[in-house]
Amino acid sequence: MKRPQTAVDLMIAFGAAVLSSALITAVHMIDVRAQARQAEAEVAALSDDLPRIQPRRAATQPRPPLDCTKMPCVALTFDDGPSPMTQPLLDALASRGVKATFFVQGYRAAARPGDIAAIVAAGHVVGNHAYNHPRFKGKGVNFVIGQLRSADAAIVAAGAPRPTFMRSPYGERTKAQAQAAARLGLVNVLWNVDPNDWANPGADVVVQRVLSAAKPGAIILMHDMHQGTVDALPQIIDGLRAAGYLLVTVPQLIGDKVAPGTNVFSGPKG
Repeated sequence: MKRPQTAVDLMIAFGAAVLSSALITAVHMIDVRAQARQAEAEVAALSDDLPRIQPRRAATQPRPPLDCTKMPCVALTFDDGPSPMTQPLLDALASRGVKATFFVQGYRAAARPGDIAAIVAAGHVVGNHAYNHPRFKGKGVNFVIGQLRSADAAIVAAGAPRPTFMRSPYGERTKAQAQAAARLGLVNVLWNVDPNDWANPGADVVVQRVLSAAKPGAIILMHDMHQGTVDALPQIIDGLRAAGYLLVTVPQLIGDKVAPGTNVFSGPKG
């Protein structure tokens, strides 16, 4: 005959059931933790390869090449420096993202090499404006070559590339000058817009003269020697852009197919 269960028996059975459930739960937790550790190890293994996986870059459209035979380009050029006005002028150009061309005198480049380095660092072009701005009229080819070579040496010593462009002092064009330029591989870049800023007519006058004379292909002559030029420059840039012009350097304007010794007054359409 089966003995009836007592309260003690019931308590023992309940305890056994609780213990069994706890053991099952513990085993399940151990299994879950093992699975988590395995997953972490797999993620870590994948992470080792992540530096070698480069993100896909969004496709970009290439910029069309600059072609001043099809676009209304003008070039800002500055003569006779460097001087104390060069850095403020560079600041004005930088504030509007414009590149220009500087025709520098050799002795001034030797005296202010930091300004030449700043011109180059800002992405502008440096040209040869003779060593000390003499008259070429009546001078022989050896004299002109000496002036240009001395200026080249000073410009290169100051940290600029050897120029491929020159501007003869006073814009003089002589047979000796052309021969010297041809021998040294230089194109003589002159101009077709001159606001006579060297006479200090005032910033407003300089602005008006440049904007009224500008046309596609213009080479604009100014000087980085005068406060009025620095003051006029932001308005000149804004006015030229408002009229639809692209502001470029001389090499961008005239290209690389002009023969050394040639006199250039403007770019395409000028």
